[in-house]
Amino acid sequence: MFSRWVGAGAVQEGAIQDGEGKPCQNNVAVQSGNGVLSAVLADGAGYAENSHLGSSKSVEIVTDYLIEEFDSLIQLDSAEIANELYQALDGGLADYADEESLEPESLSSTLLFVGIKAGAVLFGRLGGG
Repeated sequence: MFSRWVGAGAVQEGAIQDGEGKPCQNNVAVQSGNGVLSAVLADGAGYAENSHLGSSKSVEIVTDYLIEEFDSLIQLDSAEIANELYQALDGGLADYADEESLEPESLSSTLLFVGIKAGAVLFGRLGGG
């Protein structure tokens, strides 16, 4: 069993974004705290005007939430975990959209996440992609 985890992440702008001058819609965050290593990857929905902003904010929200709430999340079943993460993400994105005068739907992305603490692991996907 590993007693210490190290995480890293990177994104690469795709040929379509580069060729069309669109911002990169991919974002990743890796963070640790409270004994939890959290890694989140978001791919902005191509149809959503501000998905590059939404994917950036989404990784921030979910990474922080996994670190803060891991101990309570690990006690839930998968549907409840998805619901808790969705509620945190939806609320955080709604607040961000309001602050930036954006439509919340314009921030859409698909998100993959993992949280690890003392041998317990949470992982999954939120969104349609």
